[in-house]
Formats: sequence, C-alpha cells, structure tokens
Amino acid sequence: MDEKEQKVEDKEEASNEHHRHNIAIAVVLIVIAILILAGGCFFLGRISSRAKIGRIDFARDVAIERPTMPQMIGGRGGQFRDSGISGKITAISGDNLIIHSDSANKDYTVVISNNTSIRNSREIASKSDLKNNQTIRVSGTSNSSGQILARLIVIQ
Repeated sequence: MDEKEQKVEDKEEASNEHHRHNIAIAVVLIVIAILILAGGCFFLGRISSRAKIGRIDFARDVAIERPTMPQMIGGRGGQFRDSGISGKITAISGDNLIIHSDSANKDYTVVISNNTSIRNSREIASKSDLKNNQTIRVSGTSNSSGQILARLIVIQ
C-alpha cells in the first residue's frame, strides 16, 4: 500500500469515527429531550390535577366541592374523600331530594342528573336506592337558586 492510499484510508477511518461520535451525541440528546418532555408532562399533569381537586365553593354557608372526579383514599377499594353536605333525606320528588343537615340545621334541595354518580359504600347504586330517612353525603355545585347540582351522592 502506498502513501496516498494510506492517507485516504486514514481519512476515511477518521471520518467514520467522527460520524459514530456524532451519532452517539445525537442519541444522548434525544434521550435527554424525551426525559425532559416526559417530566414536563408529568409536572403539568400534577399542577392541573391539583387545580381541580380540593377547590371549594362556599354557597349559603356550606362548602361544596368542585372537582370533576372524586379523590380516592387508600387506592383501589378505598373510600371517597370529598367536601360536601351530609344529611338525612326528608323528601324525594322525581330528580329532586330534600336533605336536612343537622350540622347546619338547614334543608337543602339536591338535584340529580344523568351525570350524578350514586354510591352505596363501595358499590355503584342508583336513584331507586335512595330512601327517606337515609343519611347521604352530597358533593356538587350550587346554582343561582341555591339548589345543589349533585355530582356525587354517597349513601352512608
């Protein structure tokens, strides 16, 4: 092999090594970018869920929770943790309940919609499971009339 061929071969080898080095750097940068994006998505998800969970409206001296989903305590099969109103059902009329809260010594009108979740302990229940003199906990929002638009009713 003459000197010219050796120089060409050395140049090609140096170029190949430089190319492999650049590929390794590119792979490392891509992995870092993916980790940063994943961390950012996780962080934004945590922020947005915190903004939804635990916000409370105060309507007519009663705290009513506004989250879109009830928060569970203790993972699968846990209990619901929510703010809301507890009371005994004193009247049922169609999609409306009247409950009496002993703690506030007031009656509240609760409106049940198709979006209302009804639970009996850990089981899914229905509107037909609601009876007079039952104690329930209601979470939802209040409308301008002071009625509670129920998001979640838990039979206790």
